[in-house]
Amino acid sequence: MDFTMFDKPASRASFIVKPDMDALGGAVIFKEAAVSDLAKDYPVPIG
Repeated sequence: MDFTMFDKPASRASFIVKPDMDALGGAVIFKEAAVSDLAKDYPVPIG
């Protein structure tokens, strides 16, 4: 994550997690972080 630019989101990637009673925190990563085409090209509104 990058918090140095106030006009851009810190991250555009998302993990997909699934519940797991035995896992620490109750969830495990189902799919690694990925950025969708919509998120990648989304113009962030300023103001």
